[in-house]
Amino acid sequence: MTEARHPTLPALPEDVRWALERAEGYLDLKMPAPARRELDRVPPEHQDHPAFLRVRLQSLMAGEEWAEAAELAARLRQIEPGEPSHLIQQAFATRRAKGIEEAKALLVEGLKAFPEVDVIPYNLACYECQLGHVDAAMKYLDRALAKDSGWRAVALEDADLRSLWPQLEA
Repeated sequence: MTEARHPTLPALPEDVRWALERAEGYLDLKMPAPARRELDRVPPEHQDHPAFLRVRLQSLMAGEEWAEAAELAARLRQIEPGEPSHLIQQAFATRRAKGIEEAKALLVEGLKAFPEVDVIPYNLACYECQLGHVDAAMKYLDRALAKDSGWRAVALEDADLRSLWPQLEA
């Protein structure tokens, strides 16, 4: 499970690993309340483990607890600075907790750290479009499209990018 992604982390006891597995299963089923109950069963001495924190973040996001999710994602960024998903989740939660401008600032910073991650310029295109900066949005979207042309189909269904649809359909 999670140790396979991070072999340098200390192994968690089997009961904790199973609780995390069950919590992830509930989250996959869009059931955040039972997932939270599973996480509550994890002893406090294991609740600082990155594997626990990652599942906890998923549960906060699923429960739309944006401010707490943004804080936890920021903490995970400090613990695992090479993991771009923490930045992306922090920006997503920050957008909902504090606004697009703060989320955008995070992603602009993240674009420098993770230039190969195509979802970052895609999300920046969404934010710029929502701010009314259509030219900047198109530049970011072009950057995402250069990495993966599949973003075009996603963009044509993304209401955040509605202002760009005429350009994308042309």
